[in-house]
Amino acid sequence: MAEFVSKEAGGRVEPDAFKVWTGGQPKSPNHMGLVGATIKLGPKVCKTVSVAKFGDRTTGEVKKRVLRLSKYDRQAGGGFDFDNPVAACSVENEEIERLLALLNEDIDHAGRYRVVDAKSPAGDLLSLVKDRPEDLHVVIEALSTHAAPEVIGAALARSKGGLSSAETAVILHRRNLLEGAAAAAADLGVTETDMQRLIGNAWWIFGGRYTGIVPRRQLLQLDEHDIPLVCADRSLHIVELKGPVIPSLIKRHRNHWIVSSEVHEATMQATNYVRTADELGASAERNLREELGIEVDLRRVFATVVIGHREHLVAENLPEEQFDVALRTYNAALNRVQVITYDQLFDAASRSLVFEGT
Repeated sequence: MAEFVSKEAGGRVEPDAFKVWTGGQPKSPNHMGLVGATIKLGPKVCKTVSVAKFGDRTTGEVKKRVLRLSKYDRQAGGGFDFDNPVAACSVENEEIERLLALLNEDIDHAGRYRVVDAKSPAGDLLSLVKDRPEDLHVVIEALSTHAAPEVIGAALARSKGGLSSAETAVILHRRNLLEGAAAAAADLGVTETDMQRLIGNAWWIFGGRYTGIVPRRQLLQLDEHDIPLVCADRSLHIVELKGPVIPSLIKRHRNHWIVSSEVHEATMQATNYVRTADELGASAERNLREELGIEVDLRRVFATVVIGHREHLVAENLPEEQFDVALRTYNAALNRVQVITYDQLFDAASRSLVFEGT
């Protein structure tokens, strides 16, 4: 059994001990350290192996690894000239992984192989089907021969468990995104821009009737839409995002609770989007199709305003149920525009990702 001995440990070292050392001063600004070992120390020959890392010493990011094997002949005076090996070779980065795969007997038959980083998306995909031998070869074939997502998706669909595994991964990703967005919306320092960045491309948050987002936010003259959703019938649903932190979202008016002027202004902004689509939709629709290749139906557009969060309300003596009643009453008077809060949006989206047996 090999004995691992630190250079600084001191004491007597056996001739056949496995001696390990670390590098001294960095040889270049991007040199992040070196570790080496003597793998053979004989009467005539000394063999060593070392691994050097290179990258950004400030952030700690390793961009390159170099494994080097060296051989030295014993000199007439009895020592070794470690600055001048008689033979040496080196391997870098992915070459090291291939060498390790061979040494660890991960390769059990002749053929061509591809190294997959365990922390990469491809590695995650393989881990999902690693316990399903009947599916593993299908996924490996797709990863080895293709990089296109649609090809890999087709391979998953052909496997027995691959599709369900991929769907599980998508659901977990969506739940994580929802948790992060919900936590951000409840923070006092969050802004409208923050929410646009978090959910601007997550069209699925708004329900199952949508198929994606129009790849252009300016569809009509004078207007730029936060999230232009495409419905299954190609019709347009405009989402207008406002800030979550609106303390006066609901206020007391005489004997009732009503929405504030901030809500009304945002609603009128969305209403003007709908009116503009009615007036200019026919020509805009033709231009989008012929000039940009965007197929979207601009007839009878409807809109949603996402504004405020119940956690940020400061209204005194506001009963919990009156929050929802005030919004529901306001929405009942609207046509082709609805108003919801961020907590309502995320609560509905979270429930859509919960599956129970029937």
